[in-house]
Amino acid sequence: MTPIKYIGKREIYRDGCYGTGLVFTIGETINVEDDEIASKMLRHKDVYVAGDAEEATGTAAKIAPPKKDDDDEAQQARDAIANMTKESLVIYAKTNFSTDLDKRKSVADMRAQVIGLLDQFGVN
Repeated sequence: MTPIKYIGKREIYRDGCYGTGLVFTIGETINVEDDEIASKMLRHKDVYVAGDAEEATGTAAKIAPPKKDDDDEAQQARDAIANMTKESLVIYAKTNFSTDLDKRKSVADMRAQVIGLLDQFGVN
């Protein structure tokens, strides 16, 4: 276990970069069981520093790998997007991400934008 202290700028911070879902307040220390993730967090010296184990307010369990079903579902969505027309992409983006696409863009650019939305927000 590695104690990690949050020293970032936000009053309350939820880690989204490493998939831990940890919620820190400024100056809070949490024990992270996954040493690999803890070492990655400590690379960001402006956000995290090594903390004191005695100050730790809790323990974060090891991060579970993503479920295979989620990966399959995301891949199926990518495959579907790769075969969509411009109009289909516009409808898909509006329905799933509440985003309006610029119809003047090429199909390839629109697909790339929708894939980016899928990666950012996931599959509904």
